Parts: sequence; structure tokens; C-alpha cells
Amino acid sequence: MRLANDWLSVLCAVTALSGCQGAITGDGGGGASLASFPGSAGSPPTASAGTGVAPDCQGGPQAAEAPLRRLSREQYANTVAALLAGSKDVSNAFELDERIGGFESNAVIPVSPTSVARYRDAAESLAADAASHVADVLPCDPAKLGESACAKRFIETFGRRAYRRPLETAEVDKLLELYSGRRAKSDFPGAVGLVIQAVLQSPHFLYRVELAPAARAGDVVPVQGTELATRLAYFFWQAGPDDILLDAAAAGELDSLDGVERHAERLFADERARAGVRSFARQWLGLDKLLTLDKNAQRFPDFTEQVRRSMFEEGLRFAEESFRGQDRSLATFLGGNFSYVDAPLARFYGIAAPGAPAGRVEFSDGKRGGLLTLGGFLTVTSHPSEASPILRGKLIRENFLCEPLQPPPPGVNVTPPVRDPNTSTKVWLASHRSNPSCQGCHQLMDPIGFIFQHYDAVGRYTDLDGTLPVDAAGEVVTSGDAAGRYDGVTELSQGLARSTQVRTCLAEQLVRYAVGRPRAEQDRCSIQQATAELGNSTFDLRALLFGIVSSDAFRFRKVAP
Repeated sequence: MRLANDWLSVLCAVTALSGCQGAITGDGGGGASLASFPGSAGSPPTASAGTGVAPDCQGGPQAAEAPLRRLSREQYANTVAALLAGSKDVSNAFELDERIGGFESNAVIPVSPTSVARYRDAAESLAADAASHVADVLPCDPAKLGESACAKRFIETFGRRAYRRPLETAEVDKLLELYSGRRAKSDFPGAVGLVIQAVLQSPHFLYRVELAPAARAGDVVPVQGTELATRLAYFFWQAGPDDILLDAAAAGELDSLDGVERHAERLFADERARAGVRSFARQWLGLDKLLTLDKNAQRFPDFTEQVRRSMFEEGLRFAEESFRGQDRSLATFLGGNFSYVDAPLARFYGIAAPGAPAGRVEFSDGKRGGLLTLGGFLTVTSHPSEASPILRGKLIRENFLCEPLQPPPPGVNVTPPVRDPNTSTKVWLASHRSNPSCQGCHQLMDPIGFIFQHYDAVGRYTDLDGTLPVDAAGEVVTSGDAAGRYDGVTELSQGLARSTQVRTCLAEQLVRYAVGRPRAEQDRCSIQQATAELGNSTFDLRALLFGIVSSDAFRFRKVAP
């Protein structure tokens, strides 16, 4: 049953939430309107590009403005799973997430009427399921405490977890009023379910709200209390903070760097931290494309649905072990001679099956090893029938060197000529590098992509380029220390692992992932400091994660006008 039309909208008493009115459901219930909530109907506060002058890293904290972000589909699913034990995942019904700076952020594009309806439907479905086993979601026994008292305690505890902060007295009262109105007409589980509906449709649940403090526009201020707890939890877990972290925020334990680091240690040690690392890798490398991309079925008949899902899991598991396992070095991440495959993927690769359902396998023939030879990475950077040096070179250029490329000029034909199997890939793509309209970018992409020529469009090793022997010699043309000629992916992986430019770029990618916006000039010191933490730890990727949460970009923000 939908919320009553007289349900009062979520309170908007502070400046950051001014203008918040209406109802998310469109039929009068559930809280403030998504369409009018800050960050929905227009561009949110974003970081200025700055002047290009390096800030003084020895001075005060440097931070950019923080956008107001709506939960991603993954964050919604994980958060609801923690709130409502045994709940089903309804997030696949939502529209695709907006990507900002390469990562899911949902901070600019307005919420569509379709999204509003889907959030409503999801809340109704989840509330109905929870009401069917209401004892599992309650913090008390209504038979012992009394229904009204138990409902109030549920509102306070559930609301605190859902809004990621303690509820105001007026918020508790309004939700209790909603409960009482429904309880007068239906049973106790149904009334509790209506409260769940209201909370799950509130902008305070759907958005990661950071209220404006009593500070002047342009001031750089700490992200405090529950808002910092929320940043930490979504960075490590892709889910909201638990009671321990909310209690720590209330006690002021996150007000110091030592406190932040101590609680970050706990979050990272928890099994839920698998989600944060896997999500970063999925978004950074575009691995989710694996689940939907088309491949030429006649050419690759054994690239089955099972194989693509196995590749997807391989990429996420490899990243998880690289950040959280025993050997967390950058060199192993980029070039380690192992991976995690199941039996179908082992058969597809042509290697011995692991002893476990998805166990670790060692590569000893030099044909495969490290992030850059994962089947998923190689498959998503290929066309349906052909491997793509262009796509592979572009991903390395932008995601490992942080050198963005401009789109092709308007009107330029970007379709490569028909491939002659008796012609090498380098000859086939030579026209791009000789065309004045194309050569500027293609000279930066193609020579990197040629280094991957031993891998076909579905990530399998090959010695043939059409009918010719593979030539896997290529070059990284850059002003940084990754520049050089490389013959094959093993040499490239070693070169990237030695590069300060690559380390700095990885830090930048993690900053973008953590703060949900493109890099700003004010992030430069944070990126440099996180890169230094990586170097000081003998390039342990765990240290890089902790360097991010200790940085100004993560712990501070600039007050918007």
C-alpha cells in the first residue's frame, strides 16, 4: 500500500537543504521531492579547475567542493541488505548510474520520473517483504515492550542506520505519526512496513547528505562526525556505516586523524571491505561491460555466458587479493604470475583446472600474468571480432597514466578499414596514424595497444596476427617516466610498476572514486601525499588506500557559495 497523501515532507531546516519540498512518490508520500532536492535538478557544487598553480602542500588543508551524491545501484543494494536482513536485491530495476570522473556518482543528471517511480516501487516491495517477517527487523519485542514503544525504538534505530545519522526529534515524531495512522487501520507489521517505505524513499536515505556548516563560502572545513563515517563506510564497504562507526562519530573519535585511521583499520579488516575493492576495480577497468558486450559467436563459439561471468569474477577476485591478500605490491598487481579461475575459465584459457571451484592458479610459461593479461580486461578492450589496439592503448593512456584523450573531430570516419588477414595489425591501422585528423591521438594509443597483440578479442593467448606471426613490440609515448619501448605485456607491466606517473595516476583514480567527482586542482597535494605513502610502504596497495582516507581531499571539503 502506498503512503498516505498527507505524509509530511522531510524537514529541511538547514541552508543546505532549503527548497526541499513535495514528495518523492509523486502521490504525496515519502518525504522530500527528489526532483527538487539539491543536486538533482541541476549541477551540484563541483570543484573548480583552478589556475594550474600547485598549491602549497605545507600550508592549510586543500580540498574542493563536494557534490551531493545519490546512492549508486550497488550502494543501494548493499545498504538495504544491511538494514533489512534477508532482503532481495531490487537495484537492477533502477536506471544506470551516472559516471563522473570515470566512477559512479549520480551527482549531476536530474532524477527522472521513471527513477522516482522505481524508487517508490522498490520501497514498497522491500517494506512488504520486511513486514512479512517483521520480528527479524525489529530491535525489540512488541509483546514485551508494547507496540508503540517498540515502534518508536525501531524508528530511532532503523532511521539512524538508514539516514546515517541520529534522527531529529521532529523526524521521529512524524514517522511515529505515520506509524500510528496506519496502525489504527491495519496490523502492526503493516504499520512498521509503512515506516520502512517512508524511510527508503526519503532523500536522507537516497542521498549522501553533507550539511553546510556555519562557515563562509570558500572556507575549507573538516568533514565531521557521521558525514565522515559515511565517507569511510562507502569507500571501504560500498554500504552505510554500522552502529560501531556511528557511535564513534557521535563520541568525536573521527575528529582526529588517529581516530580516522584506527576506524579505517577496522573497516578494512572486515570482510565487507571486499566490496569496496571489487567495486573500484569494476568501475576503473570497465569490467561490468563483460556481462553485456557482444562477441562474434561464429568466431568465438566457446565464449559462453559462463565464461564471461567467470572472467568477471576473475577480475574482481584478482583485484581483491591484490589489495587485501598477502602480497599487495603494485608490481604483483600489474605483473604477478597467477590468477583465480574456475574450471570453465581454465578450459577456455587452455590451462589446467584449479583444485578449488575458483582457486588460485600459477602461470609458468610467461604467457599470462598480472592485471593486464586478465581475460576480462582484454575482452572489454576489444571489438566483437577483433582485438583492438586502439581501445587497449586508450585505457592504458587514460586509466594508468591519467592522460585523457580528446574525442575525434566532428565528421571524421572512425571506422577502421576492412581487415585483410594477410596484413599485420600495424599495417592495418597505419592509416589512422598517417591521417592528420587522427594521428595526434592514435600515435598515443596505437603503439601501446600493439604491445597486447598476443591476446585475441576474448583474451586468449595467440602467436598469430591473422596469418602472420605476432609482433608485440610497441611504445609508450609520454612525458612521464613510463615512456619507452616494450616488447610484450610482461615488459609493459614491469615498466608501469616502476613508474611514478603510474603510481600517481592510481592515487588519482582512487581519489576520484572516493569523492565522486573529477580531479580538482585542490586535490594535487592529497594525490602527492597518497603516492608518497605508497612509496614509503614499498608499494603496498593497502597503504595507498589508507593514504587516501588520511588525505585532505577525503577529510575536508570547501564550502559552496
